[in-house]
Formats: sequence, structure tokens, C-alpha cells
Amino acid sequence: MKTTTKCPHCGAPIEEEDLVCQKCEWELHLKELNSSNFIDHVQSPWSNKLTTLAFLLAALGQIFLFLTNRGIDINFIPWHNILAIGHILKTIGESLLLFALMYGLRFEYRHLTINCWLTLLLLLMYHLVVAYMVTNYGIPAEEQRPKLFYFMASWLVMGELSAIVLGVRLYNVFDSDLSMTGGLMALAALLHLVFNFLLHMSGNSLEVDAAIGLITIFYFWHLKRRLLDHPSYVNREHLKVE
Repeated sequence: MKTTTKCPHCGAPIEEEDLVCQKCEWELHLKELNSSNFIDHVQSPWSNKLTTLAFLLAALGQIFLFLTNRGIDINFIPWHNILAIGHILKTIGESLLLFALMYGLRFEYRHLTINCWLTLLLLLMYHLVVAYMVTNYGIPAEEQRPKLFYFMASWLVMGELSAIVLGVRLYNVFDSDLSMTGGLMALAALLHLVFNFLLHMSGNSLEVDAAIGLITIFYFWHLKRRLLDHPSYVNREHLKVE
């Protein structure tokens, strides 16, 4: 008996065995087959230009965060403004990339929707809370820290743990380039969690911040290349995207 569902893009009725939605012509891989494991790209809900812009915002935000290292002296912009801008830019870019990934996974046999939403919302909340806190309080001494600071730290831990789980699941569920993206996601989140929250080295070591920043930007770049708008996805065999 064939299982009927709805197209994730247009909502038209489809069967799990269908390879293409007859109404919108978006490709479907809803059946768990060997071919469904080897995924290089997913179908993004918006244009490749917007995906590239999202990557640039996320990468620029990471660069701004690197500039807040105590070994770098920038006099013309207040330190707390650089930190706030970095978090805002990074969360806009990263949220767009993660949402596009989540949307594209709806056409695959493993959606990972709850994990994607959880990671996106937790990291979004963390970055916005940090931007608000440093704008209004700076970075207060430990005895002067408001409750918001510990609220922020808890969101950081939960967000990075959720990203690690999502990355590991992507790595295990799929093969090929999407699997590598999952591995990079888990690695970047683990490094942020260990060196920022556990070892408190972020902001104090240029070498550590530079290494984490480069790995994170490479992860963003790799994720960006997995996201194709529908016309590019259909013609991906002819694109020199690798």
C-alpha cells in the first residue's frame, strides 16, 4: 500500500515513492534507499545570491568576534560595539543558513526538523541576548554580573550541544558532502563550547580565536555550498560547484 503525503514545497498530494512533485517539480527523496544516503546538496527556499549573502554575514560576524580578542587594539570603535555587531551579523547569517538547510532536508527521507529548529532558535537566542547584554551592561565583573549573564551562558551551552547533536546526526544519516558538513558543524560547535565555556580561552588567546574562527568560517562556507536554489539543484550535474 502506497503512503500518501504532501509536497514539502507546494503542499500538493504526493506518494512517498514519487521522485518529483508533479505540480511544482521539486525533487523528492522521501523513501529510504541507498541513493537517498549520498546527498551533496539540498534545495534551498531562496536564491543562491541570498545564500551567499547569508554566508558573508556569518563570516563577517565571526571576524568581528575575533577582533574583540584582548590582544587586538582597535581604538576607533568601542569594544562592546564590535562584540554586539559581531553577534548580530553572525546570528543573521547563521540563522539563514540553518533555516535553508532545515527547509532542504524536508525533501529528504530524514528531515531532522526538530533538531534543526532547536539549534537555530537556541543559537539565535544566545547571540541576541549577548548583543543586548554587552550593549547595556558591557562585560561586568563576576560579582556584578546580572542574572541575564547566566541566562546567556545556559543558552550557549544548550545551543552548542544541540548543534553538536545535529552535526553528528547529519554525519551518520547521510554520506558524501552533506555528511562532511555535519562533521564540520559538530567540530565547530564543540570547539566553541570547550574553549569558550569550559576553558575560558576565547578572547584571551589570539591563536585559539584565530583557529576557531577559521574552522567556523570554513564550516559556514561548506554549508553554503550544500544549499542550491531549485533551478541550480535541477541542473547541478552541470554546475562546477565542487
